[in-house]
Amino acid sequence: MFILELKKKNYFRYFQLSASDKEICKKTIYFLLLEAELNNVFSNICDPVLKKIKYQWFIEELEKKKSSHSLINNILQIEKKKVNLLIKLSNVYSNFNDQNHVINHWERLFKEILKIYEEYFDQNYLKTNILFLFCYFIYRNKISILPTDLIKYLQSEYVKNKKSINITERTFLEIFFAKHKKINKIEFLLRYYINTIRYLK
Repeated sequence: MFILELKKKNYFRYFQLSASDKEICKKTIYFLLLEAELNNVFSNICDPVLKKIKYQWFIEELEKKKSSHSLINNILQIEKKKVNLLIKLSNVYSNFNDQNHVINHWERLFKEILKIYEEYFDQNYLKTNILFLFCYFIYRNKISILPTDLIKYLQSEYVKNKKSINITERTFLEIFFAKHKKINKIEFLLRYYINTIRYLK
């Protein structure tokens, strides 16, 4: 059930792991679904105070032994050692007050998220990149207006670091910087398969 939910709520990560022949285990699904839930709080609640309250609720539920929230309860049943990282993730998101705040402090906020990813996942399993994490957040939340100097900086960082970025995330970033609009799934898949030939030669 949860794997279908992941496919619906975060198709990109679902595809990324499936395309690399990685088994998408329960812990991975729960982490990525929790992240999607935290992102939805940012997307759907405008009032910063209400946002804080909702994020605090997630933190408190994760600190319990049992939760009435289906996803969190499943997390608590199988995740003992790294639940502290999920609490940290919720804490980072609790600082996502509004779009301007996230944009102005993006490096600090997404460095923290990247560190959580690196601690939670073996890099042989899921290696990600701060540039992708931020740009994907911008894309998912349909933030269409960014400062010109920030766009130039992001693009220059992409050019500088693109060889170290995995093909799936690199493909997304290529399209993102080219159009910064809704990315068609077929367009993405076509570009991805072209890139697997181009970059793996």
